[in-house]
Amino acid sequence: MNQNEVRHQVISVLLQVGGPLTQSALAVQCRIAETDIRAVIGEVVHDGLVIEGRLLRGEPPTAMPCASGWPTAEST
Repeated sequence: MNQNEVRHQVISVLLQVGGPLTQSALAVQCRIAETDIRAVIGEVVHDGLVIEGRLLRGEPPTAMPCASGWPTAEST
Protein backbone atom coordinates (compact mmCIF):
# COMPACT_ATOMS: atom_id res chain seq x y z
CA MET A 1 0.00 0.00 0.00
CA ASN A 2 1.48 3.36 -0.97
CA GLN A 3 1.47 6.50 1.20
CA ASN A 4 -1.66 7.98 -0.42
CA GLU A 5 -3.58 4.73 0.08
CA VAL A 6 -2.55 4.60 3.74
CA ARG A 7 -3.59 8.23 4.15
CA HIS A 8 -6.99 7.55 2.58
CA GLN A 9 -7.51 4.46 4.74
CA VAL A 10 -6.63 6.35 7.94
CA ILE A 11 -9.01 9.22 7.23
CA SER A 12 -11.79 6.86 6.11
CA VAL A 13 -11.55 4.74 9.25
CA LEU A 14 -11.50 7.78 11.55
CA LEU A 15 -14.62 9.17 9.91
CA GLN A 16 -16.43 5.83 10.01
CA VAL A 17 -15.59 5.11 13.65
CA GLY A 18 -17.02 8.45 14.70
CA GLY A 19 -14.70 8.97 17.65
CA PRO A 20 -11.08 9.15 18.67
CA LEU A 21 -8.78 6.14 18.29
CA THR A 22 -5.31 5.47 19.62
CA GLN A 23 -2.69 4.88 16.96
CA SER A 24 -2.61 1.21 17.94
CA ALA A 25 -6.37 0.86 17.57
CA LEU A 26 -6.26 2.80 14.32
CA ALA A 27 -3.59 0.45 12.98
CA VAL A 28 -5.79 -2.55 13.84
CA GLN A 29 -8.89 -0.98 12.26
CA CYS A 30 -6.94 -0.03 9.11
CA ARG A 31 -5.06 -3.36 9.01
CA ILE A 32 -1.87 -1.36 8.54
CA ALA A 33 1.40 -1.48 10.53
CA GLU A 34 1.50 1.05 13.36
CA THR A 35 4.77 2.49 12.03
CA ASP A 36 3.02 3.33 8.75
CA ILE A 37 0.13 4.88 10.69
CA ARG A 38 2.51 7.11 12.69
CA ALA A 39 4.08 8.49 9.51
CA VAL A 40 0.71 9.33 7.99
CA ILE A 41 -0.77 10.81 11.18
CA GLY A 42 1.93 13.48 11.19
CA GLU A 43 1.05 14.44 7.61
CA VAL A 44 -2.71 14.58 8.06
CA VAL A 45 -2.33 16.54 11.29
CA HIS A 46 -0.07 19.01 9.48
CA ASP A 47 -2.64 19.29 6.67
CA GLY A 48 -5.42 20.04 9.17
CA LEU A 49 -7.44 16.92 8.35
CA VAL A 50 -6.97 15.21 11.70
CA ILE A 51 -6.27 16.42 15.22
CA GLU A 52 -4.10 14.51 17.62
CA GLY A 53 -3.85 14.71 21.36
CA ARG A 54 -4.29 13.01 24.69
CA LEU A 55 -7.81 12.69 26.02
CA LEU A 56 -6.71 11.57 29.47
CA ARG A 57 -3.42 11.93 31.29
CA GLY A 58 -1.38 8.76 30.97
CA GLU A 59 -3.32 7.51 27.96
CA PRO A 60 -1.68 7.08 24.55
CA PRO A 61 -2.12 9.80 21.93
CA THR A 62 -5.35 9.62 19.99
CA ALA A 63 -6.29 10.78 16.52
CA MET A 64 -9.65 11.99 15.31
CA PRO A 65 -11.03 13.82 12.29
CA CYS A 66 -11.20 17.59 12.55
CA ALA A 67 -14.42 19.16 13.75
CA SER A 68 -15.69 19.62 10.19
CA GLY A 69 -15.95 15.84 9.88
CA TRP A 70 -18.16 15.37 12.94
CA PRO A 71 -21.93 15.35 12.63
CA THR A 72 -23.58 18.38 14.18
CA ALA A 73 -27.06 18.84 15.64
CA GLU A 74 -28.04 20.56 12.40
CA SER A 75 -26.88 17.65 10.22
CA THR A 76 -28.63 14.88 12.18
